[in-house]
Amino acid sequence: SRIALTGGQQFGAAYGDLTATSYAATTGGNYTLFSANGAGTLFDLSSLTSLNAAWGNSYRTQIISATDQGVIDLSGVGDLYGPTHPTSVLKMLIGSGAQMLFGDNLSIHNYTKFELNGPDSNMSVNGDLNLNAPCRLSAVEGSSLTIGGDFVYNLTDAAAFDTDGALLSMTGRNIIFEVAGQDLDTNGATENNFVFAQLKLGGSLSSTTLTLTDLIDNGNRAGGNEALYLYGSGGLNGLKIKPNSRLIIGDINLYVQVDGEMVHINSLFTEGVKWIPFDQGTITLSDYACTLTADLNGDCFVDMADLAVLANEWLQCGDGDCD
Repeated sequence: SRIALTGGQQFGAAYGDLTATSYAATTGGNYTLFSANGAGTLFDLSSLTSLNAAWGNSYRTQIISATDQGVIDLSGVGDLYGPTHPTSVLKMLIGSGAQMLFGDNLSIHNYTKFELNGPDSNMSVNGDLNLNAPCRLSAVEGSSLTIGGDFVYNLTDAAAFDTDGALLSMTGRNIIFEVAGQDLDTNGATENNFVFAQLKLGGSLSSTTLTLTDLIDNGNRAGGNEALYLYGSGGLNGLKIKPNSRLIIGDINLYVQVDGEMVHINSLFTEGVKWIPFDQGTITLSDYACTLTADLNGDCFVDMADLAVLANEWLQCGDGDCD
């Protein structure tokens, strides 16, 4: 079965059109399986919990695409399997202004390629995202990934992680991010080194504590830890932290473009300094607890910065059910 929507059509589970819980495309033909094209077009495939395109045929391509502001909802899928043959691929295409939505946890397997190929294209995962080699991720300048949980991957080919111009937004409560770049100091390569243009922490009504980790050897340790580079894009600084949010870097070297200059964030921590303010939040070397109830920004002091956090959220409602 293959379904294409266009011109503002809305179809799928939410409208009573679809109740299927699994989809298999294992015959290995060259097909566009699902597509949603055009503003207002919504393809609701949220009833699917399994999407299997693990065929073994060579030189075959299958496609699922959201383009020109179209939206595909795959929020029920936990494991997504592409073909097992190295010359074949399942392409997940997200075009200009389009979105592809996933749920609490997503693991991508085999020869699957996510391709965010237009400005304002967005891949959104409500929970954890796990990329398993040999899958690929490609995201052009101005595209974005939004992840509500951990972001972990075991890829060792930097060319398979082409996100140099992309924006990464992480909004979970207490989450981790695997780093994989080769540590080349402040003069490190600006491409093909597991880099992002910008990392943004925190949501509009929620705080985020993100810990950088090097749990997996992605091939760039060279006797030490792998590193993270955030190179900025179009005048944007490489790191943005929302109020009440915190980045814990530990012994991971973090390099961030700030106002056109590459800064080694770790070097800002002088002896005895446990945290530094950055943007609207904080960066720390380790996780530590503060016992002051009114310490709203997590810096272990109650001062004007905390009053600013209070003023910024004054009279706002955060439970999603306010009159």
